[in-house]
Amino acid sequence: MPRCFLALIDSILKDIPMPTVVLGRTDPSNPWQLVDGQQRLINYRRFIDEEDEYNFTFQGLLYSQLDPWAQERIRKYRWNVEHIMDPSDNDRTLALLYYRYNSSGKTMTPVQIRLAQ
Repeated sequence: MPRCFLALIDSILKDIPMPTVVLGRTDPSNPWQLVDGQQRLINYRRFIDEEDEYNFTFQGLLYSQLDPWAQERIRKYRWNVEHIMDPSDNDRTLALLYYRYNSSGKTMTPVQIRLAQ
């Protein structure tokens, strides 16, 4: 089980703010694109959705096995979300933001870099 997953659920249960989820788009008619926060959101969904093939547990318990207060806290966690709109440059700003957010910590894979560009 990824160590970051355990920290994610522990932070949610303790109501600790996490880094901002960043959404961006270049045209109001386009859907929002996820710039930063993908790993957190995927792991969150994998824990809540017990039919997911990864079937994550926290302290040996599935989501449905947690106390009701814990399930509710996880389900109602308030994510910090930043919306970035830049209609001027056809996704270049979003690619730059993705690169900046994802190059300062864990090294991006060549595929992630190509996708950002």
